[in-house]
Amino acid sequence: MYPEWMGQTRDAVLQQNNTIRVGKDYDASEAQLNITAHLKKIFPGEEFVSEKIIGDFYKVDLFMPNLNLIIEVQGPYHFNGLGQLRKRDLTRRRVFKELGYRYCEISRDDYLKLIDEQLKTDFLKNRVSVNLM
Repeated sequence: MYPEWMGQTRDAVLQQNNTIRVGKDYDASEAQLNITAHLKKIFPGEEFVSEKIIGDFYKVDLFMPNLNLIIEVQGPYHFNGLGQLRKRDLTRRRVFKELGYRYCEISRDDYLKLIDEQLKTDFLKNRVSVNLM
């Protein structure tokens, strides 16, 4: 069950987000899976944990424990009708930083607009490295 403040059950969120279920309790969008695979090529020696639980109930898209870095893939569900990040996502960002995690948001749409693999690689390297400083 998602936290009460999200106002929706896990199944309702899955139905809305065009998600792919991979194994028990693992839900990821196709874009998230592609971005994760691409990051694993960019950072071959790093450990990646998908759908990691942070705190008691925050599930994050991707976690790189050696870098203490949370990576969230932000698709349209994360934005309101004005194109602004939803309040719950702003709260999550603040909580993760307060807990001492590095936090990186990757725009699904910006990533998918890039056709060339080198541009995607450069985009992801930039997004991750900015959050490691």
